[in-house]
Amino acid sequence: MKITLLGSGDAIGMPVPMCDCEYCQESEKRRRPGLLVETDDDTLVFELSPDIKEQLHELKVCEVDAFFVTHHHFDHFSGIRELNHIAIEEHVLNPGDFDYNGWHGREITVYGNQRTWNYLQEKQSHIAENENISFEVMGAGEKVEIGEVTTEAFKVEHGEETQGYVIQKDGKKVVYVPDVRNIPEDEDCYEDADIVLMEGQLFGAESHGYTEEIEQNIEQVKADRTVLVNISEHLNQMHTEKLEKTAEEKGYEIWNDFESVEL
Repeated sequence: MKITLLGSGDAIGMPVPMCDCEYCQESEKRRRPGLLVETDDDTLVFELSPDIKEQLHELKVCEVDAFFVTHHHFDHFSGIRELNHIAIEEHVLNPGDFDYNGWHGREITVYGNQRTWNYLQEKQSHIAENENISFEVMGAGEKVEIGEVTTEAFKVEHGEETQGYVIQKDGKKVVYVPDVRNIPEDEDCYEDADIVLMEGQLFGAESHGYTEEIEQNIEQVKADRTVLVNISEHLNQMHTEKLEKTAEEKGYEIWNDFESVEL
């Protein structure tokens, strides 16, 4: 199983809009949240960020078995609009004159919680009504098997209804929980993971939670490796090298977009 970080940034990304500070000018681009999981036969994508088109094209991913989203916020779910483009049956008035190589009318499967489905119905009803997009409601404690990969959702505290995911294959366990203030103690499916990719605002700018809360969550997961996400040089007013050094001193890692590992 191979995992690739599609987006290491927060809701704003790096650089932030209309800013010429030294941190925005000198830092590598950080896209909004996302994770790619690949096996020999299956391809899963976690999150549908506004950068999803660029993220998938960068890695030449054109076939995805299923998408999973943690919650409905803009930086995690607005990419559903991009998927809607390929799920629409026709984009021109004379489609018979062109060969689009099966690009349109694609069938898409998305898993997410009830709140995300409600949001889609309320705010983007034309997408919810597209018969080529299948939104499967998946709540905390439920599991989905795609090929040989098992994905289980678990509840986390982050504003409105939000969840993280445990991804397993052949005894290897990955935990993905990009936005979190607290993980309820009655959850334990995420424990003893090989690697966790997790909320990482631990460098002064406290957004989703206080530093002590986030570090407690990380310890609670008990993973062999911890990769911090939601990274922003701009918000923390720190250059990448200093962020990485500070994280390393705490026993954590910071990745750039598209870094990967085989498990």
